[in-house]
Amino acid sequence: GDPQKLEAMLSGLSAMRPAVLHIDNANPQMIDERRTELFVKYLTPGSTAAMGIESFDPEVAKANNLNCSYDMAFEAIRTVNRIGGFRGNNGCHALLPGVNILLGLAAETPETLDRNLAALKRILDEGLLIRRINIRRVVPFPGTPLYQQVGRRFLRDRGRPGSGPAA
Repeated sequence: GDPQKLEAMLSGLSAMRPAVLHIDNANPQMIDERRTELFVKYLTPGSTAAMGIESFDPEVAKANNLNCSYDMAFEAIRTVNRIGGFRGNNGCHALLPGVNILLGLAAETPETLDRNLAALKRILDEGLLIRRINIRRVVPFPGTPLYQQVGRRFLRDRGRPGSGPAA
């Protein structure tokens, strides 16, 4: 998280003149103007700051000890748009956010999907850009805290063709 160390690493990588230098993920808690400026300065245009927001539902965030609140997510998305939303020399935006959402977390209700959709609509309504949205279903493996909370509710029996949700 130290911006000086980040700049030393990014400038060193950039000095090797790779054709593509992108980041993979970004923690919304760590997104600020200085770090975002460094990414825009050293990465090649087209990079995505994919954020593990996981859910825009505050009850789901609380139940799963997620470290990204609704307000924090929007501030991070706005910051990346403000600093990285211009087009670079290859025609791609310099740096845009990505949003990762997980389905099947503890405390999820039908309203959770509505809250996630409303947040995505808000992004559009505010004129913010998103490079990609990744929506996945969690896999609660036996022995994990999530399995203790949700059980086999979202697992499927993959051993039989056409099998439905596991009991």
